[in-house]
Amino acid sequence: RSTLDMDRSSCTRFLVFLQEKGVSGTEGITPKIIKEFHIQDTHSTIAGKNAYGCRIRGFLRYLGRLNLVPTTLELALISESAPRVKIIETLDAQQVEAIRNQTMDNSPMGMRMAGMFSLGLRMGLRAIDVVQMKLTDILWSESCIRFIQQKTGVPLRLPFPVEVGNYLYRYIMEGRPETDSPYVFVHHRYPYAKVSTTLCRKALNQVLGKAGCKHSGGFHSFRRTFASDLLRAGNGITIIADVLGHSNNQTLGEYLATDEQRMRLCPLSLSGIKIQGGRL
Repeated sequence: RSTLDMDRSSCTRFLVFLQEKGVSGTEGITPKIIKEFHIQDTHSTIAGKNAYGCRIRGFLRYLGRLNLVPTTLELALISESAPRVKIIETLDAQQVEAIRNQTMDNSPMGMRMAGMFSLGLRMGLRAIDVVQMKLTDILWSESCIRFIQQKTGVPLRLPFPVEVGNYLYRYIMEGRPETDSPYVFVHHRYPYAKVSTTLCRKALNQVLGKAGCKHSGGFHSFRRTFASDLLRAGNGITIIADVLGHSNNQTLGEYLATDEQRMRLCPLSLSGIKIQGGRL
């Protein structure tokens, strides 16, 4: 929903400007008019302006695919700065060990935590999909989970490891309060409403904090760790994209840098390059 709201706001901003300039059709959208829009389009931050510009370029790209404007017209809308790229944060061995130790907690809340963590660490599910999971989404006879991804609306069907199935079964049968709620993970106080993604994040921080592990990646670090582990195990990008429920494999490039062993096979030789200048 937030993505759609951002797209709508960005494109409306651009279309209102065109209307004010008397542009009533796509033939009037020229590089000159786009540059005029860019100059007068003020934002409080450069990042904000870039975010809006990215959506508007997507709109121009769409018009280009419909042959309503030149396909290169989007290039007239420049970026204020290059996008920042950083290596993603995954869970290290000490953090994973601390999380696995949590599965030994046989209290109702401990079993709930173990079930949520296993879905993130062993299956790469997003926190929003974990909290929205319903009892009917678990197909026990087929050892799989079937649900619609909350972020994309795309259906996904995944087999679950025996370990995950055991954690879910233990929580549902031994730790979960007796309630008519259709959701798997619920609060343990009346009226037993489903938990929120905030609880997922706080539970992870609590476990790692007790173990003395620093962490700032949130529940999504489970998903990043899961994808990175699949990559290091030799799985192809297409397979990883399918397991994560991505519509394409273009968004998985950030995980490549986590495969240090294979990254070391890709350095470029500096032989023959003359180094100039003094010391830093």
